[in-house]
Amino acid sequence: MRRSPSSRFQTSQTGVSSISSSTTAGFVAPRSLTQILARPKRRVASRPSIRRARIARPELSAQFAAGRSSTARTSKTRSTASLLVRGRILGAITFATSKPERRLQRPQVEIARELARRIAICIDNARLYREAQDASKQREAVLAIVSHELRTPVSTIDVAATMLLHGGTEPRLRKPAETIRRACERMDKIIADLLDMAAIQSGRLRVEPKDVVAIELLNEIIELHEPIASEKGIKLIRDFDLEGVHLLCDRDRIQQVFSNLIGNAKKFCQAGDVICVHAKVTGKRAMFSVEDTGPGIPAEELSHIFEAYWSGEAGKKKGTGLGLFIANAIVKAHGGELSVASKLGHGARFSFTLPTSDLATH
Repeated sequence: MRRSPSSRFQTSQTGVSSISSSTTAGFVAPRSLTQILARPKRRVASRPSIRRARIARPELSAQFAAGRSSTARTSKTRSTASLLVRGRILGAITFATSKPERRLQRPQVEIARELARRIAICIDNARLYREAQDASKQREAVLAIVSHELRTPVSTIDVAATMLLHGGTEPRLRKPAETIRRACERMDKIIADLLDMAAIQSGRLRVEPKDVVAIELLNEIIELHEPIASEKGIKLIRDFDLEGVHLLCDRDRIQQVFSNLIGNAKKFCQAGDVICVHAKVTGKRAMFSVEDTGPGIPAEELSHIFEAYWSGEAGKKKGTGLGLFIANAIVKAHGGELSVASKLGHGARFSFTLPTSDLATH
């Protein structure tokens, strides 16, 4: 029967112990500890012999104290190495054997040295990861507070601009008022993206799947974007037959996905280009695609397209770089994944699937 690492450790003839820079013992193989120190099987707290370990000496990272030492009942051969990383001593690790005739050979010492090096790296990586997590949480908290605080003045400005537009404003003031409104809408979108970004990074992005009539959802989305696309000379068309199809999804969040995909296509397309929304049902999932005849995406950018804050070079268009990242997170929250297919000069196609509802009728 194959023995687990822990069981091999429990019965090992070679003692293995570790201590931290605070001179507190870590782990000791119980059997060898009993033989070597004639003490009960237990974890070891601070001991005088451990406190004497010269772990504060950096040179211990390159050399081992190998030799025989004796206790009242037995003798042992021991090798000790410090856990050194980034010029900092984290602790020490000791290997010992209870057999007087057995000395640790050079290959074993080399293994001990390599083990000490890897342990030090693992400890350091764990520390760096914890610090990165703490910094990320602080950034998310600040981001959420700032975003919420920005929303109030932006809403006030938007309301004032709307009142100007609908209050018999002089013709010469209408254009500035419209510009202010568009700027407010843009600012509100950025704030919403930042809040979603914070929610995604902290694992708090919420979706509330409900029964949604597919044809109503897509028609609403197209009707929302068609006027703006038409102004740019871009044709927005549909290619689907979803009669009787129901989806199990968060309606607002999926509208957000389509808005990001169609908005992204409009940003890169020129007059005369076409954006098509495709949909079909396969089994218990519906597949959706947003395809355009725009400039396409360079091959080297495809692997980064769903990264946060990533903004491609094609078209030199500016943006927060969060739209596709957020869209992908929303799709994943519905059990799917957003994918992209593109060739430079031949447009792009973004696809994802959603679960259908049991209320679907075909």
